[in-house]
Amino acid sequence: MVHQILAVPLLLKIVLSLFVILGANRLTGRLWAAVLAGIAVFALWTPRSPSELLTAFRMRVSSADDFFFIAILFLVVWMSAQMSAAGTMKRIVTAAEALLPRRSALAAVPMLIGFLPMPGGALFSAPLVEALDRENALDANLKARINYWFRHIWEYWWPLYPGALLAAEIFRLPPWLFMAIQIPLSLLAIGSGWFFLLRRVPPAAALGRRDELRRAARDAALQGIAPIAVLTLVYALVSFLLPSFAQISKYLPMVCGVVAAMAYLQARQALPAAAWKKILFSRAPRASPSPSGSCASTAPWPNSPSPTGPSPCASCRGNSPPGASPSSPSSWCFPSSPG
Repeated sequence: MVHQILAVPLLLKIVLSLFVILGANRLTGRLWAAVLAGIAVFALWTPRSPSELLTAFRMRVSSADDFFFIAILFLVVWMSAQMSAAGTMKRIVTAAEALLPRRSALAAVPMLIGFLPMPGGALFSAPLVEALDRENALDANLKARINYWFRHIWEYWWPLYPGALLAAEIFRLPPWLFMAIQIPLSLLAIGSGWFFLLRRVPPAAALGRRDELRRAARDAALQGIAPIAVLTLVYALVSFLLPSFAQISKYLPMVCGVVAAMAYLQARQALPAAAWKKILFSRAPRASPSPSGSCASTAPWPNSPSPTGPSPCASCRGNSPPGASPSSPSSWCFPSSPG
């Protein structure tokens, strides 16, 4: 009996260990304890002696790849919070509203924000997508689906997603090769999103008709996209011009790119020490309710106030389908459309 249990295929052991993590997290509410439980189950399920498990643990702890992999995870979360505090995301949405037709803008905003994985990222982009529907003419569920779909089209290959990095590590592929293999999936996702979602959005022209308005919008777009461009450029330069860095760890070039992007952001718009303390030591981003108690949104560009995060207000919950939770896509603070 014991031999049959140990002979279960490795993939099934991994899947069941993940289910243990999900169940333990639901019971305890503590992710660290749930992860430890999953690790323990998987370790006991492998035909390894305690000394072999301890040796494997020491090897992973002393691995440069593991160290820089964890460093990337922290740096990405910090960079996302830094961009939010610096107003970079808001500049992206105002530029998209002024420069692009409504269909394109509705997809472009979550796509750009999706380049930076962040906890609660879809909740962050929800009020920005809502701001693009000035007349509140679109169905709330349609806006939620557009926001959710286009924010996640990069996760198949973009190296800032931990899942992509982990997949490349499991298959022992260099990041550039993994990206080249997976990019077609993003193209398929964009096409599917247009066919099933964006075609249902009535076409509307961009708002920036005056030349000075379009110039201001282009400047805002460049400021918003610049940190991502810096990250990508530094990553490419370090990978190709300094191959010794990749020999230390294949993740070190990406660490250099994220650090360079954060330095660029700080040079462009310096954040005070109090803001950095909040970024570095906060446990998770929290949505702040709007003063009026209504759903968060933005006013027409360019004189709009800064958008705030969505709050699970009564009107939002009232527009959710039966049984939907505040974290489900269909309940993200999109007011109901007229009628």
